[in-house]
Amino acid sequence: MKLTVGPSDCIREIEVLLPDVLDVGVMLSGGADSAILLYMLIEERRNTNSQHIIRPFTVARPDGAWNYVAPIVDWIRTKTDIHIDAPIKVGNPDLHHSKQGRSGADEAFSKYGIEHIFYGSQAHPPVKMPGDYPSRPSAVNLPHTTCPFALVDKRHTLHLYDKLEAWDLIKLTHSCTHRTEGRCGECYNCTERSWALEELGFTDPGGK
Repeated sequence: MKLTVGPSDCIREIEVLLPDVLDVGVMLSGGADSAILLYMLIEERRNTNSQHIIRPFTVARPDGAWNYVAPIVDWIRTKTDIHIDAPIKVGNPDLHHSKQGRSGADEAFSKYGIEHIFYGSQAHPPVKMPGDYPSRPSAVNLPHTTCPFALVDKRHTLHLYDKLEAWDLIKLTHSCTHRTEGRCGECYNCTERSWALEELGFTDPGGK
């Protein structure tokens, strides 16, 4: 699946393809980026009639991530009519945020036999954001790992929701790192989301 996204002054192409191996994991954080990535992967499986098994894995971070992943999976399962296993809790949420995702992926590989893992993380915005910058990948393809959004920013990943007519899905996601429900409007993630939507000229669809 390949889509052209972004504001008129920053158009980019995003391509999401399934790997040659069949047992695939997705690190599902409960946020907007990993949710749309899981949806795109399941759509790619459906459109290509592949035999891939795509399983969601979640690190139960203090931001309430675990509370949001099941509704996301349910929505995608219903929308695509493709079976998806329930999210699996992995990793160590007590680690520094830069190491949490990797701890979850390591457990998905070692304990659950995953052969390839996907992350929904994207590049930082080209403008300054408040607070601590979260750790994000700098390459799309790494050993046994794909980060399809690594070279684009939040404007591009949020535009995917419009392209795929999936605004109902984003309403189920949660990105704020200061609250387990709702949005503080001040943390890095909240500010990044507001900036991206404004850049795209979209009204915030709401969410958790």
